[in-house]
Amino acid sequence: MRRLAYVVLWLFVLLIPVENTVLLGGVTLLRLVGVAGFAIGLFALLSDRQVRPLRRVHAWMLLFTVTVAASYSWSMAPGATLSRIFTYLQLLGMTWLIWEFGGQKKRQLGLLRAYVAGSVVSALGTIAQYLLKRSDSPQGIHRFAASGFDFNYLAVTLALCVPIAWYLYVHDRRPFARWIYGATLPMISFAIILTGSRTGLLALLSGLLFVPLSSARLDLRRVMASIFVLLACAYAVVRLTPASSLERLSTIPAEVTRGTMSGRREIWREGLAFARDHLLLGAGAGAYKEVSRWGDVAHNTFLAVLDEEGIVGLVFFCGILIVLLRMVTRMPPLERNLWLVLLLTWGLGASGLSWEYQKTTWFIFAMAAAQSALLGVRKRTIGVPDLRSTRYAGDVRHGPAGNRAPDSRPGEDVS
Repeated sequence: MRRLAYVVLWLFVLLIPVENTVLLGGVTLLRLVGVAGFAIGLFALLSDRQVRPLRRVHAWMLLFTVTVAASYSWSMAPGATLSRIFTYLQLLGMTWLIWEFGGQKKRQLGLLRAYVAGSVVSALGTIAQYLLKRSDSPQGIHRFAASGFDFNYLAVTLALCVPIAWYLYVHDRRPFARWIYGATLPMISFAIILTGSRTGLLALLSGLLFVPLSSARLDLRRVMASIFVLLACAYAVVRLTPASSLERLSTIPAEVTRGTMSGRREIWREGLAFARDHLLLGAGAGAYKEVSRWGDVAHNTFLAVLDEEGIVGLVFFCGILIVLLRMVTRMPPLERNLWLVLLLTWGLGASGLSWEYQKTTWFIFAMAAAQSALLGVRKRTIGVPDLRSTRYAGDVRHGPAGNRAPDSRPGEDVS
């Protein structure tokens, strides 16, 4: 039953980057798979009567979710808040499924592969829209995205795939798999540029940082391959992208220094003014869009949390990030660099998007917690003396698998 729960979880992660593309009767397939996965996970838990002990980061997640639920009592738009409460409960359930059934290294790699596979599908959908000249953007601005996706949302979703795909490239020993992961980066980069998202471009550049940061684990041949991949990404951006998209992306410096950030500056000013008047509790989860003068979300994750859950909710949300950062910094160098780059990429995307209730956000949080816990256990197990044991009398030796060798007395040879 636990194996079945993992299979459904794998399918759920696969569907995260293609969430808005596959619909069944107006409901996303992702939601249906999520409900099925949670039900199967509960049944497996009841059958085995075993549960993994949670970590501190899960307590912060629970506190934030409780704050969201409590905001219904003072919400300025109760209907929107009730819908958002159900969303957060689903996100909390997804986090638990990843923690409970994705604790093994093989399964964690499988979930990362599922996210990359789903991202490739959305990238191919974006490229297909470009080849068919189907653009939903205003006339004169050629922007493309897979069916059902917002340009900025899709761009950041794909940007998060970049360091994950390269991590799998470094980690995988199969030559054919390496070629697939290596080819993923130029294709994803091209799809991100086709969206014309300036936030997505910054997130892409952040994600590509992991390529040189992982070079210490590569031999000369794969270092040359990484240089080739970066050049291929640059070629995809410069030579294949429509001129109108490049022109829009070239305005990033001007927009940051003296522009309106596509109207976001005015939206942020209103959000800050609203936060000053409702600092403690906010408008209620999901309610800010209903009471905003612009009728829009805050377009900044941290400002959105402050406007909807107040300073209390913002403290709990930032607590999740702080605990995750502490966990990540204790990981081995390769994984530490991966998750630092992923959190940086997510942060750049979150600076221009309201991503606090998106499945992609909580997937990154849940996977960071799961992998850091796994590697932390190994660090404590392998080569670390158990000083609490009353039988300890000198150096404790460990076998290749991390198990303790038989206790020995000074001068005895244990082989």
